[in-house]
Amino acid sequence: MQNNIFYVLRFFIVLAFTVMIGCGKTDDSNALVSADISIDGVDTFIRQMPNEGVAPIVFPRLLPRDTEHKKYYLSSEALIHGENRGYIINVGYTPDCNGARFCMVGYLSAEKGAKLEMAQDMDGKVITVPVKLANNVEGYYTPGHAMGSYFPPTLQWYEGDVLYILSWDEKLADKNTLIMMANSTSSYGKN
Repeated sequence: MQNNIFYVLRFFIVLAFTVMIGCGKTDDSNALVSADISIDGVDTFIRQMPNEGVAPIVFPRLLPRDTEHKKYYLSSEALIHGENRGYIINVGYTPDCNGARFCMVGYLSAEKGAKLEMAQDMDGKVITVPVKLANNVEGYYTPGHAMGSYFPPTLQWYEGDVLYILSWDEKLADKNTLIMMANSTSSYGKN
Protein backbone atom coordinates (compact mmCIF):
# COMPACT_ATOMS: atom_id res chain seq x y z
CA MET A 1 0.00 0.00 0.00
CA GLN A 2 2.78 2.43 0.89
CA ASN A 3 4.51 1.68 -2.45
CA ASN A 4 1.31 2.59 -4.33
CA ILE A 5 1.00 5.88 -2.44
CA PHE A 6 4.65 6.60 -3.17
CA TYR A 7 4.16 6.01 -6.94
CA VAL A 8 0.97 8.07 -7.06
CA LEU A 9 2.65 10.92 -5.18
CA ARG A 10 5.71 10.69 -7.43
CA PHE A 11 3.45 10.76 -10.52
CA PHE A 12 1.77 13.99 -9.39
CA ILE A 13 5.08 15.66 -8.49
CA VAL A 14 6.54 14.82 -11.92
CA LEU A 15 3.33 16.04 -13.58
CA ALA A 16 3.46 19.32 -11.64
CA PHE A 17 7.09 19.97 -12.62
CA THR A 18 6.37 19.11 -16.24
CA VAL A 19 3.57 21.68 -16.35
CA MET A 20 5.76 24.28 -14.62
CA ILE A 21 8.67 23.93 -17.06
CA GLY A 22 6.68 24.18 -20.22
CA CYS A 23 4.34 21.38 -21.14
CA GLY A 24 0.95 23.03 -20.88
CA LYS A 25 2.44 26.32 -19.67
CA THR A 26 0.78 29.48 -20.91
CA ASP A 27 3.54 31.74 -22.22
CA ASP A 28 2.53 35.37 -21.93
CA SER A 29 6.09 36.71 -22.08
CA ASN A 30 5.09 38.64 -25.23
CA ALA A 31 1.99 40.10 -23.59
CA LEU A 32 1.34 43.75 -24.34
CA VAL A 33 1.53 46.28 -21.53
CA SER A 34 0.91 50.00 -21.38
CA ALA A 35 3.74 52.11 -22.78
CA ASP A 36 3.58 54.08 -19.52
CA ILE A 37 4.75 50.96 -17.66
CA SER A 38 7.68 50.26 -19.99
CA ILE A 39 8.85 53.85 -20.55
CA ASP A 40 9.08 56.48 -17.82
CA GLY A 41 7.68 59.80 -19.05
CA VAL A 42 6.60 58.59 -22.51
CA ASP A 43 3.79 61.15 -22.76
CA THR A 44 6.04 64.04 -21.76
CA PHE A 45 8.85 62.95 -24.09
CA ILE A 46 6.58 62.70 -27.12
CA ARG A 47 4.70 65.92 -26.40
CA GLN A 48 8.04 67.76 -26.20
CA MET A 49 9.31 66.44 -29.54
CA PRO A 50 9.91 69.23 -32.06
CA ASN A 51 7.48 69.00 -34.97
CA GLU A 52 7.07 71.45 -37.81
CA GLY A 53 3.61 70.13 -38.66
CA VAL A 54 5.02 67.53 -41.06
CA ALA A 55 3.30 64.48 -39.59
CA PRO A 56 1.14 63.88 -36.54
CA ILE A 57 3.26 62.51 -33.73
CA VAL A 58 1.93 59.09 -32.81
CA PHE A 59 3.28 56.25 -30.68
CA PRO A 60 1.87 52.86 -29.62
CA ARG A 61 0.03 52.91 -26.32
CA LEU A 62 0.76 49.17 -25.99
CA LEU A 63 4.23 47.59 -26.12
CA PRO A 64 5.49 44.02 -25.73
CA ARG A 65 6.52 43.17 -22.21
CA ASP A 66 10.21 42.36 -22.01
CA THR A 67 10.98 40.24 -18.96
CA GLU A 68 14.75 40.68 -19.38
CA HIS A 69 14.78 44.49 -19.74
CA LYS A 70 12.23 46.09 -17.47
CA LYS A 71 12.42 49.59 -18.96
CA TYR A 72 12.86 51.12 -22.41
CA TYR A 73 14.35 54.52 -23.24
CA LEU A 74 13.36 56.92 -26.02
CA SER A 75 15.29 59.13 -28.39
CA SER A 76 14.07 60.95 -31.47
CA GLU A 77 15.43 62.58 -34.57
CA ALA A 78 14.17 64.39 -37.64
CA LEU A 79 13.98 62.51 -40.94
CA ILE A 80 14.87 64.42 -44.08
CA HIS A 81 15.02 62.60 -47.43
CA GLY A 82 14.97 65.14 -50.25
CA GLU A 83 11.55 66.79 -50.09
CA ASN A 84 10.22 64.24 -47.59
CA ARG A 85 10.14 65.21 -43.92
CA GLY A 86 9.25 63.34 -40.78
CA TYR A 87 10.56 61.89 -37.54
CA ILE A 88 11.74 58.67 -35.96
CA ILE A 89 11.23 57.63 -32.35
CA ASN A 90 13.89 55.11 -31.34
CA VAL A 91 13.27 52.74 -28.44
CA GLY A 92 16.37 51.37 -26.76
CA TYR A 93 17.41 49.18 -23.86
CA THR A 94 19.81 51.80 -22.48
CA PRO A 95 19.39 55.55 -21.80
CA ASP A 96 22.13 56.48 -24.29
CA CYS A 97 21.24 54.03 -27.09
CA ASN A 98 19.96 56.71 -29.53
CA GLY A 99 19.02 54.18 -32.24
CA ALA A 100 22.25 52.14 -32.28
CA ARG A 101 21.51 48.62 -33.55
CA PHE A 102 23.17 46.75 -30.67
CA CYS A 103 20.88 48.28 -28.03
CA MET A 104 17.74 49.16 -30.01
CA VAL A 105 14.50 47.28 -29.37
CA GLY A 106 12.48 49.05 -32.06
CA TYR A 107 11.29 52.28 -33.62
CA LEU A 108 8.34 54.12 -35.07
CA SER A 109 8.90 56.51 -37.97
CA ALA A 110 6.61 58.86 -39.84
CA GLU A 111 7.55 60.41 -43.16
CA LYS A 112 5.35 62.61 -45.31
CA GLY A 113 5.55 61.70 -49.00
CA ALA A 114 7.57 58.51 -48.47
CA LYS A 115 7.01 55.44 -50.61
CA LEU A 116 6.04 52.04 -49.29
CA GLU A 117 8.91 49.54 -49.41
CA MET A 118 8.09 46.09 -50.73
CA ALA A 119 11.05 44.04 -49.44
CA GLN A 120 12.44 41.04 -51.27
CA ASP A 121 14.37 38.03 -50.04
CA MET A 122 17.74 36.97 -51.47
CA ASP A 123 15.97 35.14 -54.29
CA GLY A 124 14.10 38.27 -55.38
CA LYS A 125 10.74 37.05 -54.00
CA VAL A 126 8.59 39.83 -52.48
CA ILE A 127 8.20 39.05 -48.78
CA THR A 128 6.08 42.06 -47.79
CA VAL A 129 2.42 41.03 -47.41
CA PRO A 130 -0.75 43.07 -46.91
CA VAL A 131 -2.48 42.92 -43.51
CA LYS A 132 -5.62 44.58 -42.15
CA LEU A 133 -5.34 47.12 -39.37
CA ALA A 134 -8.11 48.76 -37.35
CA ASN A 135 -10.58 51.02 -39.17
CA ASN A 136 -9.97 49.15 -42.47
CA VAL A 137 -6.47 50.60 -42.80
CA GLU A 138 -4.28 48.55 -45.13
CA GLY A 139 -0.96 47.65 -43.57
CA TYR A 140 2.08 45.86 -45.01
CA TYR A 141 4.06 43.40 -42.92
CA THR A 142 7.64 42.38 -43.72
CA PRO A 143 9.11 39.53 -41.66
CA GLY A 144 12.62 39.80 -40.27
CA HIS A 145 15.14 38.81 -42.92
CA ALA A 146 18.82 38.79 -43.80
CA MET A 147 20.17 40.76 -46.77
CA GLY A 148 23.85 41.37 -46.08
CA SER A 149 22.69 42.58 -42.67
CA TYR A 150 19.70 41.51 -40.61
CA PHE A 151 16.49 43.54 -40.85
CA PRO A 152 13.92 43.15 -38.06
CA PRO A 153 10.23 42.76 -38.94
CA THR A 154 8.34 45.92 -39.91
CA LEU A 155 4.76 47.00 -40.32
CA GLN A 156 4.04 49.91 -42.67
CA TRP A 157 0.81 51.85 -43.19
CA TYR A 158 -0.39 55.17 -44.55
CA GLU A 159 -2.47 57.80 -42.85
CA GLY A 160 -3.13 60.36 -45.55
CA ASP A 161 0.20 61.01 -47.28
CA VAL A 162 2.26 60.01 -44.22
CA LEU A 163 3.96 56.61 -44.20
CA TYR A 164 4.32 55.12 -40.72
CA ILE A 165 6.79 52.30 -40.10
CA LEU A 166 6.81 50.29 -36.88
CA SER A 167 9.64 47.85 -36.24
CA TRP A 168 10.36 45.79 -33.13
CA ASP A 169 12.71 43.04 -31.98
CA GLU A 170 11.15 39.82 -33.29
CA LYS A 171 11.95 37.99 -30.04
CA LEU A 172 9.29 40.23 -28.51
CA ALA A 173 6.92 41.02 -31.37
CA ASP A 174 5.57 38.73 -34.08
CA LYS A 175 3.26 39.86 -36.89
CA ASN A 176 0.13 39.85 -34.70
CA THR A 177 1.89 41.79 -31.94
CA LEU A 178 3.04 44.45 -34.43
CA ILE A 179 -0.55 44.73 -35.69
CA MET A 180 -1.86 45.18 -32.13
CA MET A 181 0.84 47.78 -31.45
CA ALA A 182 -0.04 49.69 -34.64
CA ASN A 183 -3.72 49.56 -33.75
CA SER A 184 -2.88 51.08 -30.35
CA THR A 185 -1.09 54.12 -31.80
CA SER A 186 -2.62 57.44 -30.99
CA SER A 187 -1.80 61.05 -31.59
CA TYR A 188 -0.17 63.15 -28.91
CA GLY A 189 -1.93 66.35 -29.86
CA LYS A 190 0.58 67.81 -32.29
CA ASN A 191 0.11 68.19 -36.02
